[in-house]
Amino acid sequence: MKRLVQILSGQQSLWHRSFGELGPQQSLQSSWVSPHQASTSGNMNASSSLRARFATGASGADVKSVMEGAAEQRLLRIKAAHEAGIDAAEKGLHGSQGEPKTSVIGRVLQSLVLLTAGTAVGGSAYYSYFYSAKEVETMVRETKDKQENDYLGSSYWWVPVMEEVYVPWRKWIENQLKTFRDPTYDRLLPDMRPEMKQMGIKTLVLDLNDVLVSKQWTRKKGWTLYKRPGAQDFLFEMGQYFEIVIFTDEPSAYAIPVINKLDKQQVVPYRLFRPETQYHEGKHVRDLSKLNRDLSQVLFISADPDAYMFQPGNTLKLKPWKDDPSDTTLLDLLPMLQMVALKGVKDVRDVVKAYDGEEDVAKAFKKRMQSMAQTQPKAKQGLLSFR
Repeated sequence: MKRLVQILSGQQSLWHRSFGELGPQQSLQSSWVSPHQASTSGNMNASSSLRARFATGASGADVKSVMEGAAEQRLLRIKAAHEAGIDAAEKGLHGSQGEPKTSVIGRVLQSLVLLTAGTAVGGSAYYSYFYSAKEVETMVRETKDKQENDYLGSSYWWVPVMEEVYVPWRKWIENQLKTFRDPTYDRLLPDMRPEMKQMGIKTLVLDLNDVLVSKQWTRKKGWTLYKRPGAQDFLFEMGQYFEIVIFTDEPSAYAIPVINKLDKQQVVPYRLFRPETQYHEGKHVRDLSKLNRDLSQVLFISADPDAYMFQPGNTLKLKPWKDDPSDTTLLDLLPMLQMVALKGVKDVRDVVKAYDGEEDVAKAFKKRMQSMAQTQPKAKQGLLSFR
């Protein structure tokens, strides 16, 4: 403060010389400009006092006392501002709580952006859940036609967004899902050769896991694959009577080596894998209607209820095989399936119906065969159907 007073005192004569030439009022208007005059009342009061002193011809000591008081007030304000953690040079650019004036606008814009993004995501989720891409495209087209005839066209600002962004994106997503969900082809098998159709050859579809092989996992060995007893003989024998198809939900990289070991005589002409299944409710279903065959001539053998979800009436349902070395199910089924192939069964679904609900189809067939051999004239049930 003393240093400031000394500087001001040293400049007093210069000020007097300048003001003496121009006159008190003129010199004040052209020379006295305080950087804080417009924003601080203390400076305005000091300027008024100083102006009054000059107008009345006050002495240099009086002018010095006024300037010293103004300097003290400025220093006090600067000190108070620093103690409050606010730079005095920036105080005029801040609001009453020390926040930039633009922060309110920034928050509003940020909120609008977030609201718009949230609305877009919510709207997309709504339309994705309730409408297909084709339905959304139709709605957008109808709304666009309405917009052209409506003077309130601005209320339909979302139409171009839906048309140019959402609909193409939705179509792409649905195509990707369709590729994953649906079989690779609508007709999974080629047309049956005319001579085979004329002979009445039926199609026998076999599941792989728990029917021909079994996968077991242990902490010590990891995954181990077991071949069901009689699996190779079963395939070779059935290949003499049926068109054989192995239809599994396993990927081809896993299934092909397994089938090659089972089908050493190469009697299985068709192999279908996971991409050919129908993905439905989280399950890989074997849709027999995609085989390009008459379903009355298609018999499916499976131990997985999810696999035959679409056509249970075409499926002989077995119990899953779990590495039982004494199992004879496949060999026990041979006589029954030979009769289905040779006895001219018009609809294999009648055979399935006759044994539906049996816990062990092979044993049930054997029991009926023994019963018919003993009391054939009184039998009310046939081997392959109800009578």
